[in-house]
Amino acid sequence: MDDIRTELRKIPPVTRFMVLSSTAVSLPVMMHILSGYKVVYTPGLVFGQAQIWRIWTSWFLGPSGLPFIFDMLMLYRASTELEEVLYGGHSADYAWHLLVSGAAIMGLNVPLRTLIFFRPLLHFLVYRAARSNPEAQVSLFGLISIKNIYFPFVMLGMDLINGGPPALIQSLTGVIASHAWFMLLPDPGQLRSAPSGSSGVRSYGGSSTYTLSGGGRSTLAPRINTSGWRKYAVAPGWVRWLVGGMHEQGGSETRSWGTAVVPPRAGANQDNKSGGYNWGSGHRLGSE
Repeated sequence: MDDIRTELRKIPPVTRFMVLSSTAVSLPVMMHILSGYKVVYTPGLVFGQAQIWRIWTSWFLGPSGLPFIFDMLMLYRASTELEEVLYGGHSADYAWHLLVSGAAIMGLNVPLRTLIFFRPLLHFLVYRAARSNPEAQVSLFGLISIKNIYFPFVMLGMDLINGGPPALIQSLTGVIASHAWFMLLPDPGQLRSAPSGSSGVRSYGGSSTYTLSGGGRSTLAPRINTSGWRKYAVAPGWVRWLVGGMHEQGGSETRSWGTAVVPPRAGANQDNKSGGYNWGSGHRLGSE
């Protein structure tokens, strides 16, 4: 058990939460221990009978069988890349943006009367990861390799084939929300800036080395840039308290997970990256 806990703690906290939640919700339903009806999103039961757990469970009910394994691999890969590279380990900001985007996805799905949001969530993550690393190569069925930027559209095509237009439209809500996220905040590193009275190098995330106005160099955790609308993009205190996955102090990073690295800027050295994954066929949203 200690080895399992050690391995789990190597996963970034937000990604770990989503992986464990998907497993905890999906496996009992697949094993017929729990009825799928108990976990899907039904507004009448959520707001009329206070079954608020459905707001959480409806995001993490995946398909049964082999498609579940493929989807979990995609979720893990995309979310880890976003949390560690795009956000540079700032898990609280990543979690906050997921919460806001999740509310947008639920709003887009109101007229569709969607019961399960797992597929829109997966498309949301995969599309954003593709935009942050478009040149990576992804292998399809071990037969052909395509650029990462095209992979979300392949997934949409699979949904259309397997689930028809309704499944495609539901998945598109995740893509729309993800594209809005990309347009509003293409580089989450812009939320953080150098300390007052300094100039020089700013890292993509984490601590950076700055040239101070009086000479010399200092390595400090960057302060939050809350100018304009960005003050709403920074995770509020209660989210940081809930996540609690990273602590910055005096230029050092102490994490309960993984290894601290300074990730590359978006678009840098992407030609040398490879996805290295073989993805199977898609499935209809919410199918078992």
